[in-house]
Amino acid sequence: MSSLNQAAVFTNLNTFVNNRRMPALEIVHEAFARNLRSELTNMIGTCVDVKSLTTSIKNYGDFLQEMPEYSNVELVNFTHAQGLGCWAIDPTLLFMITDKVFGGNGVFGQPKTNYQKLSITELRVSRRILELIKREYEGAWAPMASIEFGFVRNESQMNFVRLATDEESVMHCRFRVDMQGTEGFLDFCVPYWVMVPYREKIFGNDIKIKRETDLYWANSLETQLQDASITAVAVLASRKMTIGDVLGMSVGDIVPIEINDPVTMFVDGLPMIRGKYGVRNGRYALKIDSIQHPADFFKSPMDRARIGPTMMRGAERGDMYSQFDQRAAELTQMESALSVPKNKDEVNNDGK
Repeated sequence: MSSLNQAAVFTNLNTFVNNRRMPALEIVHEAFARNLRSELTNMIGTCVDVKSLTTSIKNYGDFLQEMPEYSNVELVNFTHAQGLGCWAIDPTLLFMITDKVFGGNGVFGQPKTNYQKLSITELRVSRRILELIKREYEGAWAPMASIEFGFVRNESQMNFVRLATDEESVMHCRFRVDMQGTEGFLDFCVPYWVMVPYREKIFGNDIKIKRETDLYWANSLETQLQDASITAVAVLASRKMTIGDVLGMSVGDIVPIEINDPVTMFVDGLPMIRGKYGVRNGRYALKIDSIQHPADFFKSPMDRARIGPTMMRGAERGDMYSQFDQRAAELTQMESALSVPKNKDEVNNDGK
């Protein structure tokens, strides 16, 4: 087979594979990013965000063109196959992590314009980062398959790394690392044939990997919810009138009202707060007596079929609590009446 035909075969393979989702691998990479985020944060004492971006199948030549000329490349080998893979760590991230490990602030006034050979200290930090990557990546794969790899050597230029021929297919996984507003990328590249034993699991839909709660996302969501705006309305008084009474009103007429006590405050339509009406600092105020959780509102012993606009209109009049109490008493009486067994005479008369 000629070289042109081989390139065409690999191109068709890449197109076919990229059109398919890899749901299991996506979950593995999400777990890896979450765990690596915690480990890097504990390592340098600064909040680090790691996010899984894309996983694609491409030619190795295309991968080399996308990568920068100089990078910190850690070559690894696999126990289940004889192939080699590599982890490429962005030099900017490596310099910042090294500075933070030794007590610096991780901020550089003038970024390096040319790449210099890594010092022994930087190589040790890079090896330590690779050990974290190895442990967390193997742990993320553990629920689905057993994958292990070890360190081979370090390279400073991607052109010195020959994992495959230019036309051969490779799997490229990219992760974005954000530290103090500075972003860098962590790239993992491995020949596609090395991952062939796990192909069915990677592309399979039957995923039996337990998703863990992302505490970073949950804390961020909770923090942002604290600033969300809501509408709170306290109904101080209400008055029933007919259309004729309203049409007959004129400027200067007085409408008698009675202030409800206690006053109900509705938060986004739900009665959550009850209190007493008063004045403070020259303004109308509400002294809180009790706070009801919104979930308790839906657990009230009432007819669920009546929850709707009619009940909400009654709530706007400020008498929702009284309606609930009255309806609960009616349901309680109905249940007690139905639970009383009939006597024998009534059963015999009904049976005749």
